[in-house]
Parts: sequence; C-alpha cells; structure tokens
Amino acid sequence: MIRINERNEIDWINYRKGEEKTSVLESVFKEFTSNLTSLSFVSFLNGKSFKNLPDCLIEYRIIDRYVNKPKYINLPYRTEKEIDDIINLNNLDTYYNKDQLDIDKICKYLTDTYNVIFHFDLDLGIIGVNKILGKITFNPLEIFVCKELQKNKYRFRFTLAHEIGHLILHHDNLKKYLDENLDNETTIDIIHDDIISFYNNRLEIQANIFASRLLIPQEKLIHHVAAYFVRERIHKGYLFVDHQYCNIDLTNRLLKELQDHFFVSKEVARIRLIKEGLLRDKYDLHFLTTRK
Repeated sequence: MIRINERNEIDWINYRKGEEKTSVLESVFKEFTSNLTSLSFVSFLNGKSFKNLPDCLIEYRIIDRYVNKPKYINLPYRTEKEIDDIINLNNLDTYYNKDQLDIDKICKYLTDTYNVIFHFDLDLGIIGVNKILGKITFNPLEIFVCKELQKNKYRFRFTLAHEIGHLILHHDNLKKYLDENLDNETTIDIIHDDIISFYNNRLEIQANIFASRLLIPQEKLIHHVAAYFVRERIHKGYLFVDHQYCNIDLTNRLLKELQDHFFVSKEVARIRLIKEGLLRDKYDLHFLTTRK
C-alpha cells in the first residue's frame, strides 16, 4: 500500500513480506505512468490494477454491480476528431436529408444494427429535483426520450443524439456496470461542462460532443460558414461579437442560418462556432441565441 504525497513522491504504508518493492512499483508505473497523481484511488492486487474502488470490489465479488454511479466508470479519453471518426465508421454520416439528421432513418439503422428499441411517448419521471429527459437501458437495450420534448424540436433532437452517443461510444463500458443511465438538464448541457463533473465528465461531455457533431457535421459546418463569410465579406476567418450592433447582427444572422439549415438550436450552433474558432464572443452573449 502506497501514498502519493504532495511532492509527487511515493510513501510506503505497507507491503507484503518477501515481495520486492521495486517490482511492484514498476508494474504500477507501467499501468498508470504520469496519471498516477490525478487518481483518487489505485489498487494493484494479484497482477490486476483498478482505478476506482467499485471495480476492485466487483472483481473480488464483494459487490455485484454499480448502483447508478456512472461517475466511477472509467472511460477512454477521446478527442473530438476521434468522435468524428467514430460517427463516420458507423456510417452515421449517411443518414441526412439536406444536411439535417433524419431521425426516422437513423433510428431504423440503429434498431437493425444494435437491436435497440426507441421510445418517445413516455414520461420518464423525476430523479431528485430534476426531470429525466432521456435514458438508455441495457437489458433490454432501449433508448428513451421524454415525451414532453416533442414540444421542443431542437431539444428533442439533441437529447436523442446524446443518447445515441451513449449507445455508440459507451455501450460496451456501461452495460457491464449499469442497468440504465439517466440524463437530465444538467447532464445534457453543452455550456457548463464543469457542472456535470458530479456525474462523469467523460461520459456526459463525450455524449454532448457526439450529439453536436452528429447534428452538425464538421465538413458541412465549415462549408456553410465559409460561404457566409464570403457573402458578408468577412476576411479575418472568424466573427467577433461584442455589444456593437453590426457584430451582433452578423452573428445572429449566421446562427439563424445554421439553426434552419441543420435543424438545431442557436445555442448548439453557437457553441460549435466557438469551439471551431469561428466565433469569438467577448462578453459571452447568450441573448443572441434567445432572439427570434
């Protein structure tokens, strides 16, 4: 048993009699390398390593499975480019109608491919004080989007794309530990990534990135914005928005075009533009996306 102190040094608390410290250390560092200090838990037993306590307890059959604790599940880090590649490898880039994701077609494809069933006509209830907007269950494999979201076409599409992200990106990891994964307004939030750290940063952030890039394909976005820049004689390669009316108007008109073209909310379009370096928002002007 070891502890990593504040100087990034190893303090031995206890070790098995007759076992060389160096061999254990080599195995630990080979497994965790430079990420060792960022972990809150490390267990190394009988040649197996664990980065969280629940996985360790499951391995030794002390518990059977997680109980709605997705924050403990370790997921591989994926860049936005890697998520794009996953979308393309799954042929999801073919289920569009004039650059808008065709919900019926992609759901049929996923049903045929994954044997997943979709439900859009149910009230999913409340967990704590938060209304459940979407969920995925693993036995049987089903995806749910709250029927209330039928009234908000943009929110419905993003929530569905988020759940599809869990299916494509996380199914193999989640099904080992969870019966279901629930999403509410906090987990399906592309603005405040820091808030969802209580759940699982990678789990929900990756699903949000997946949803954004599924709804607004990268190549199509760049093409559309480039045409807008040419039309509006914008030569610096990005929009800069402050409180000047001309900048607000240019940005708001582009957001409206993207909203109509890709069938997404202005907020989703705005965040994508910022992440792609195509929009620099000096004052974080959220009111742009609430204007009609």
